Amino acid sequence: MTAAPFNVLVVDDEPGIRIGLARGLFGEADLVATAADANEALELFGKEAFHFVIIDFNLRSGLSGLELLQQFHKLQPGADAIVITAYGSVDVAVQAMRAGALDFVPKPLDLNDVRQRVRSARMKHRLESESNRVPKAPDDGPPNEVDGDVGEQLPSPSLLQASRGLSAASGPLPNSLAEAVQECERMTINRALQACGRHREKTAKALKISVRTLHYKMGRYSLH
Repeated sequence: MTAAPFNVLVVDDEPGIRIGLARGLFGEADLVATAADANEALELFGKEAFHFVIIDFNLRSGLSGLELLQQFHKLQPGADAIVITAYGSVDVAVQAMRAGALDFVPKPLDLNDVRQRVRSARMKHRLESESNRVPKAPDDGPPNEVDGDVGEQLPSPSLLQASRGLSAASGPLPNSLAEAVQECERMTINRALQACGRHREKTAKALKISVRTLHYKMGRYSLH
């Protein structure tokens, strides 16, 4: 079985970042393309399907990074994206998550960390592509159970309310940005598990992740 193509796009107005990531991610994807601004990125979106996009929050011309992210999800729904910036803060992270970012990564970038994120996204893409080729066994509930009532009970899979919403719900916000993002993710998964009766396949479908990814994250956050 031929593996599904996996393409990455890097959007940053700093040439050094674009060149460095393009070289550093060589071999991690079938295609690593770069764009200096939103207009160039949108042109590429019209020519190629991208499955993972790295977008600079502070694009200096045309659309902002968040506006581009929103356009990307409209043009290529289901693909993953992370937002990078030299100006990290909880508020910026919240904006990125609400716009649909999978994660928020402050500069200076750790290339090994970015590579790992790309590898995880590629594995997810491969597993989802393979699962779509295999006939699914009948579910033990109504066909639209997860997409309907249960789905309406769940927070957004792109990481819930953070910042003030998280603080009001669960006490003071963690000191570090990474801890804040992780707590948002833990809460999202825990609520999804509860809404789906701890049925892992239904929970993974509701969160739009693979069962394998769900199992890993449950172990990471001690949710077994």
